[in-house]
Amino acid sequence: MTANQRQALYQLNNLRDRGIAPQRFVGREADLNYLHDRLDAHRKVAIVGMFGLGKTELALQYARAHGADYPGGVAWFTAATFGEDLSKWIQVELFPDRDLRHLDLKHQVIEAWKAWRDFCAQRPALVIVDDVTDYHQQVVPYLPSNEGIAAPFRFVFTSRSEIPTLQTFALPQLAAAAAMQLLAGLAGTARIQADAATAEAICQRLGYLPLALTLMGSWLNVDPDRTVADLHHALNEQGLDAPALDRAPDEILTAERGVKAAFAISWAYLHQRSPDGAQLARVLTLFAPVDLPWDLIAVVVETYAQEYIWPARLAPVARPASSGWQKLWQTLWRWLQRLVGRQPSLPRPALPPVYPVNDLLEAKGHLLRLNLLECVRQETADPENKAIPPSPSYQGMWRQPGGSAYRLHPLLRDLFAEQWPGFDREHWALAFALGVAVAAAQVPNQVDVETARQFDDLKAHFTEAESILTAQQQATAAALPSVAERYKVAARKLTAVGFRLSRQVMLATRFEQAQKRYDEAKASAAGGNQAVVSRKFAESIAAYQKVVEDARQALPPHSLLLAGYLNRLALIFYELGQYTKGIPLAAEAVQIAETRQINLVKLASYLNNLASLYKEQGCYGEAEPLCQRSLEIREQQLGADHPDVATSLNNLAELYRDQGHYGEAEPLYIRAVEISIKTLPIGHPYIVTRQHNFKGMIQAVLAAGQTDQLSDHPTTQALLQQLRES
Repeated sequence: MTANQRQALYQLNNLRDRGIAPQRFVGREADLNYLHDRLDAHRKVAIVGMFGLGKTELALQYARAHGADYPGGVAWFTAATFGEDLSKWIQVELFPDRDLRHLDLKHQVIEAWKAWRDFCAQRPALVIVDDVTDYHQQVVPYLPSNEGIAAPFRFVFTSRSEIPTLQTFALPQLAAAAAMQLLAGLAGTARIQADAATAEAICQRLGYLPLALTLMGSWLNVDPDRTVADLHHALNEQGLDAPALDRAPDEILTAERGVKAAFAISWAYLHQRSPDGAQLARVLTLFAPVDLPWDLIAVVVETYAQEYIWPARLAPVARPASSGWQKLWQTLWRWLQRLVGRQPSLPRPALPPVYPVNDLLEAKGHLLRLNLLECVRQETADPENKAIPPSPSYQGMWRQPGGSAYRLHPLLRDLFAEQWPGFDREHWALAFALGVAVAAAQVPNQVDVETARQFDDLKAHFTEAESILTAQQQATAAALPSVAERYKVAARKLTAVGFRLSRQVMLATRFEQAQKRYDEAKASAAGGNQAVVSRKFAESIAAYQKVVEDARQALPPHSLLLAGYLNRLALIFYELGQYTKGIPLAAEAVQIAETRQINLVKLASYLNNLASLYKEQGCYGEAEPLCQRSLEIREQQLGADHPDVATSLNNLAELYRDQGHYGEAEPLYIRAVEISIKTLPIGHPYIVTRQHNFKGMIQAVLAAGQTDQLSDHPTTQALLQQLRES
C-alpha cells in the first residue's frame, strides 16, 4: 500500500461544500445537542419550522460537528429526488462495478440500502432528507424496508410542517444575542457596536431569522461606508418601520415581511450595481431546483448571446447625440428629398431589447458576496475524467463533471422568479432549452453506466427543456416552419439522449438472466439428476461468458463494469471448483480495478477473491500476499473491528492452516471469531463458520501432535481442553 493509501478510515460523505463556515453558525449550540439526544433516543427526527429559520443549516452543521459519531457515513439528499439520488450515490461509492439501471427505482434503492448496511456493519450512519413537503410520497417508499436493515441509520428530516409519525424538533427562533452575533460576524463587530440599539431593533424587526439577517449583514459588508442607520432607513422604506409583530399567532406573516424586506434591499443594490448579476439571478430560476453545474450555466448564457444578440454588438451601443450642424444638415436633406418628389427612407426598425449576461464571472461574484447564491461544490481536477469533445457551436463551454456547482435557497429562488417581468424571460427560457440540448448533444451514442453517471447533473433539466422546445415548435409551426423544425429536432434529440442515459442496459439484463440460470442449476442439484444439472450449469456459464465477451467489445477499455462481470464469473468458477478457469478472470478484474483506482474497499474484495482461488489451487505463495494486502486495506479503510476484516483474518488463517503454520493461524482465527461475535447478530452464519474453522484447526493440531505451536490464550486452551475430554 502506498503512502497515499495509508489514510483515515474510508468515509462515505456527500456534503461537499454545503453549509456556511462553522464560525458563522452561532446561537445553536443547545439545538445541536438537543438534536443529538433526540437522534440517540428516536433514530428519526424531523426539524420543523418556518422558512428562513435555518433548519437545513442546523442539519448540515450537526452532520459536520458529529461526523465522527457516524463512521458508517453521512449523506444529504433533497426530498424531491431522495430515492433517485440515494441510489446513484451508493452505486458510485460502494459498487461502481455494477449497473442497476435495468431495475426499477424501488429495487435500485433496496440494493443501495443493503450495500450501505453491509458497509456500516453496526456502525451508525446519518441520513439528512431536506425540505420534505410530502413525507409519504417523497420519503416513505425509499426508506429501508425493515428494522434489521434500518438498524445502523439515523434520519434527520427538515420540513415546514410537522410529520405526524416522527419525533418533532420545533426549531426555536435565534436568541437576540445570537442574532446580533450573526449580524456582527457578517458586517463587522465595530460597525454593529457603534449603533447597537438600532441593530437590536433591526434583528427584532427581521424576526431573528438567519436568512434575513444574513442578507442584511452581507448588504452592509459590501460597502464599508454603510452604517446600521443606513440599513434601518432602507428597511423603513420597505415598509418594515413598524415594530415587529408578535411571533404568535402571526409568526409566518412576520417572517415573510422580514425576509421580503431584506431581499428587496439586497435586490435593489444588486440591480443597481450589477445588472448582469440581477439577470443571472433570474436566469438561474429557469433550471431545475438541484445543484447547478457552472459549465451548464455558461452554456445557457452563451446560447442566449448567440441566438439573440446581433453579431455586431454584444451589448446595446449608446450612440452619441447629433451636433447642431448635423441636425441642420439632416433637416435640409429631408427638405431637398421632398422637393424633388422622393420620399425619405423609412427608419430601420428598432432592434428588439435584449438582456444578456455580459460578464458572467462578475455576475456570479456579486451573488456570492451578497449570499444570494451558495457554492456547493468547488472545482476539482480529476485525471481519470477524460474530457468529452465540446460541441462545435460552443467550443469549450461544456466540460466533464467535477467542476463547480451552485444552488439557490428555495425561498430566494421564488423571489428571483418574481423579478422576470420586462427582462425577456421568453427568449431566455428558449436559450435555456437550446443550451441544454447543446450540452446533451455531447452524450455518446454508446453509454455505459460510468458515462451515464457523468451526465446526471445535466439530465435533471431535460424534462423542462423538452417541454419548452415542444411548445415553441407548436407556436411557430404555421408562420415559421423552418424554425419550428429546428425546435422539433432539438426536442427529439433530448428525448433520445434521455433514453440513452436511463434505458435498460442489455448487458446488465443478460448478466442477471445468466445469474438466474445459475441459481436454477444449483437448485436442480438437490434433485440428483446429474445430466440435467450439468446441462444447466453449462448453459449458465455459457451465458456469463457471452456477456463478458460482448462487454469487451461494447465497453470502454478498463471499464469497471467489465471488472465486475469478470469478478462475478470468477466467483462462479470458484463455487464450481474450477479454480484454474477463475484465476485469470479474477486477476484481470484486479488489474482493471488498480488501473482505474477503484475505491480501496472494493479492491480489497477483488484481492480476497483472487487469493481464495490461488489457495484452492495450492498456490500459497501467490495467495498469501494477496490475503495480507486485503486485510491491510480493510483494517485501514474500515477499522479493526469490521466484519469484512474478520473475513480477511479468517481467510488468511485458513491459508496458514493448510500449510501447517498453526502458530500463525491461531491469533487470526481468534480475532476473526471475536470481531464476528462483537459485530454480527447472535447466531449469524459467519459466527458459526468461523468458530467451526477455529475448532477444525485445533483438531488438526491435536491430530498432528503439534500443540506446542499454540499459545496460552484462554480461548485456545478452553477449546483444547474441551476436545481432549470429548
